[in-house]
Amino acid sequence: MHLTSAAPDLVLRGVKIEIMRIHQMQRSDNVFVLLVQYAIWFGKLFDARGFSMPSAALTRWQNDRTLRLNEVDAHCAAVLALVPPNPMFLDETLRGLVLHLSAHLQGFCRDLYTECSQIWIATIPVGLQATAQAQFSAHLALEKGNPTHDNIKRDFNRFGFLLDLQATHANGPQRVTDLGHLNEWRNKAAHQGTQPLGGGVPAVLTLPIVQGWRASCDGLAISLDGIMRVELLRIMGVAPW
Repeated sequence: MHLTSAAPDLVLRGVKIEIMRIHQMQRSDNVFVLLVQYAIWFGKLFDARGFSMPSAALTRWQNDRTLRLNEVDAHCAAVLALVPPNPMFLDETLRGLVLHLSAHLQGFCRDLYTECSQIWIATIPVGLQATAQAQFSAHLALEKGNPTHDNIKRDFNRFGFLLDLQATHANGPQRVTDLGHLNEWRNKAAHQGTQPLGGGVPAVLTLPIVQGWRASCDGLAISLDGIMRVELLRIMGVAPW
């Protein structure tokens, strides 16, 4: 959780004072100590101003998974532009994008969960690590289940808090709604479902609808990354990334 708008300036003043003090240490302390002190204080400054590094899972989401989804998105746009139009091909292509999006979000959530569990396990006594690993790995909802809101909460709540993706951002409720719609269509596409979709779920896929779901998934990924950073900081006393 980042500090208020006034707090970063207080931290910045503290950094300036501390740097002056550290400079006075140079004649009597080694360079390693000096660098460590700089790192600690600039780390505080970056946290206060909201410039923290993303997790490895979010980095992969942004630098790999998103690029792969871009390719499928571009293919859908090309099919949409066909002359004459081919509605059947477009529908199949959009269903493919839905499946890819759901799969990559599930992969991201699983990556982040694994990353967080490994970071925490590394901080406990060696004799307890195997037991903790077994507990974190057992009966994961995201191992086989879709990335529904309930499945994401079920796994991440193992860290000892109640995950609330709706409350972390002004768009949280809409993002969670979009996630539900995505998963409804994911099941329909994967299983050739014939049952009516749930209330409020679009009856027909369009590229703008799926792109809206993509934007919501991206927002949820960023929110979940930030939530887990705060929770691990609370648990361990140090930032995990």
